[in-house]
Amino acid sequence: MSAAGVDLAAVYPADRPAEACRWRNARVRVGNRGYDLMLDVEKSVSVLYGLSTPAVSAVVENTFAEAVAETVAAVEGWVAYGRRGHQGDGRLATRIPASGLLG
Repeated sequence: MSAAGVDLAAVYPADRPAEACRWRNARVRVGNRGYDLMLDVEKSVSVLYGLSTPAVSAVVENTFAEAVAETVAAVEGWVAYGRRGHQGDGRLATRIPASGLLG
């Protein structure tokens, strides 16, 4: 790094620059292969559902199902896509839409 005026021997232990040079042409995968998403309710909601009348339990169940559908739709918009092309060197790969999440 003489062009930058940095003495690597003063910054790093002797074996580190050699180790970096050994791996300089290696490729590193930076993508995410998957996410875990768990949708659950507070214990008090579970108790309400279990101890209520069938009509109240149905409202609780429907409300939870609507919340799950809304959450999954939002998460799909955030993470359900792929990338194609070169990423790096100041460029972003093209975002490719996907058909949804796998669950």
